[in-house]
Amino acid sequence: MKKTITLLTLTAVSLTAFGQDKKLSLDEVNVTATKFAKQSSETGKVVSIISREELERSGGKNINDLLNIQSSLTLNGANSNRGINISTFLRGAPSGYVLILIDGIPVNDPSQISNDYDLNLISLEMIDHIEILRGGHSTLYGSDAMAGVINIITKKGGDKPVSLNALLTGGSYNTFKQNLGVNGRFKKVDYNFSLTNEDSKGFSSAQKFGDTGEFDNDDFHLKAINANLGWAATSNLMIRPFVRYSDSKTMIDYGAFTDDKDYKGKSSELASGFTSNLKLNSADLFFNYSYNNVKRYFLNDSITGPQEYSLSDMKGQLHNAEVYSKFNLSNYIELLTGTSYHFANTNQISKYISPYWQSTSELNGDSAKNSIASVYASFFLKNLYGFNFEGGARFNHHSIYGNNFTYTINPSFLVDENTKLFVNISSAFKAPSLYQLYSIYGDKNLSPEKATTYEAGFQTVFSDGTVKVGLNAFRRDGKDVIAFTNKYVNYNKQKDRGMEVETEVIPVKDLTLKAFYSLVYGKVTTQNATFNNLYRRPRNSFGLNLGYKVNDNFFVSTNLKITGERIDPYFDSNTYQSTNLTLKSYALLDAYAEYKLLKKLKLFADIKNITDEKYVEITGYNTRGFNFSTGLSLSL
Repeated sequence: MKKTITLLTLTAVSLTAFGQDKKLSLDEVNVTATKFAKQSSETGKVVSIISREELERSGGKNINDLLNIQSSLTLNGANSNRGINISTFLRGAPSGYVLILIDGIPVNDPSQISNDYDLNLISLEMIDHIEILRGGHSTLYGSDAMAGVINIITKKGGDKPVSLNALLTGGSYNTFKQNLGVNGRFKKVDYNFSLTNEDSKGFSSAQKFGDTGEFDNDDFHLKAINANLGWAATSNLMIRPFVRYSDSKTMIDYGAFTDDKDYKGKSSELASGFTSNLKLNSADLFFNYSYNNVKRYFLNDSITGPQEYSLSDMKGQLHNAEVYSKFNLSNYIELLTGTSYHFANTNQISKYISPYWQSTSELNGDSAKNSIASVYASFFLKNLYGFNFEGGARFNHHSIYGNNFTYTINPSFLVDENTKLFVNISSAFKAPSLYQLYSIYGDKNLSPEKATTYEAGFQTVFSDGTVKVGLNAFRRDGKDVIAFTNKYVNYNKQKDRGMEVETEVIPVKDLTLKAFYSLVYGKVTTQNATFNNLYRRPRNSFGLNLGYKVNDNFFVSTNLKITGERIDPYFDSNTYQSTNLTLKSYALLDAYAEYKLLKKLKLFADIKNITDEKYVEITGYNTRGFNFSTGLSLSL
């Protein structure tokens, strides 16, 4: 690992001595920071963008692979067997503290204990780009945006009447993926349709320990359809209905170090709705609606060892409706106002039978439901002598716990066109999940979890446009954190601290270097003690990516991700004892290459864990060794 790091670092440093043609700037546009298009120079939010170009050069990856190499993001389980549960940790926060959006609409799953969304249901091929917003942003996005927001922007339309693209990949663990996409435009109508099929024989999710016999491979299957239609009803009105369906099936092992031959799981999501935008002389009006139906089913009717039976049948329904407007009050002042309504319910049946005891629990969707109605407003001062400012507030009414309030204060200053300073003070909340409210372990008197985030930093681009550097530090103070004793209760306090450094360098023409370093540490205060509880989340992480366009037909890149030590709370099912284990740091070196065989036909290869690093993400479970995929991409 040390040799790999040293070689890549020396290469990167030596390359910065040369000049180039392309210019870096603070002009990158995103919609997630403010809910409408804004340049990075005009907002003090911390946003990272995975561009369409990067996605097109990710033919051998899935969405978990791609997010796991971004700054401040750790997707625990991303390097394990395909289909394993993924925990999305942003800035060291728990998985349920990250709000997942698809085209700006929340999709977090009401059938989950923490409302977190299963990213395994997303096909990478349906995505145009991804915007990652860090910090507490409940004023704009409501519940769950405690540590940040990941906004997945899907592909839309096209320039020609009909365009066709296809992808075919195959690789390690007998993994094969096929994708077919059709898009185009006819006068006032554009359309996009994609179909993905992925199959993997995989490997044993559970790690073998001692003489426990042969462990079988745990396979994974994904089918995904995404379709949207854009209709320019008038010159000012765009209406875009969509439908999305994903279905995944996977084999599961019984637990750490324990194989299972027939433990099966399947998950599906059906989402439909529309987005719309009406442009007026000095305002934009947006109206969005979506309906999500999520189903998850797990059955285990026999395992190695004692005979046991378990069944979990979970369904969640989610309605989101939102109307908001952006007003241009003057050359320097913008106003965003909106209202939203969120309704969720869940039906769940869980059964467990063993030689020693049995249990059954059930949640009924007629009673296990809640809603949140909100109104919000944000005021923006735009580039007044270099000064930008956002001040906003949101009022929420929850059908169970009542009312709460959030705010954001976000000044930033452009020292010149190449240097930005910013400060952000914001509050956020996470409503208790339906399971935490209504299950046999729940409590309807739970309050929302709350956090206040303080962050400050800068971004600067060197005058010759060759180097871009960003640095920020943050503090997140949480209270009423929900914990589980013999039931769910509010009593914990959480304090997290950290910093992030990101840089992008173009040392020579067609060569790009990106690097980041993230630091996070935190502690929880319970009724009895204060201790580090950032389980499976590294204090230190580092990433380095080099991409080089050799010529118009040939591109190569390499990526290094170093994950520092973590604490893993391992529960031994034999001794019924829980132990905090320290997991060693590890480095993963990947490489990618693509070559255009013809103008519209591309051959690519993706190699992961080149050094065959041995490492652990979750105690008792396997991780991928050296593996690869290769394929063809066609665009007509």
